[in-house]
Amino acid sequence: MDYVAYSGPTWVGYPNNTAYFVMGINGVYMNATHAWFWWYWDPTTREWVLPPYGANHVNATVVDGGIYAWVYESYASWPPPPP
Repeated sequence: MDYVAYSGPTWVGYPNNTAYFVMGINGVYMNATHAWFWWYWDPTTREWVLPPYGANHVNATVVDGGIYAWVYESYASWPPPPP
């Protein structure tokens, strides 16, 4: 996995955290039309959820038994389709 640190403003309320963007996974890199998005499965609603924050945000906690996906999608339409 290749990633880059975000050099813009910090998250509101989390000034000491650095955001990271995933640039590529297994040799597949983001470009002008596609990017990597992370999703998690909500067992209560039985739906994939595209969080409003990055995978390294303090609210992005990995839980034991959780299901997560990195999906390479076009961002021409928003939100991208779930996995």
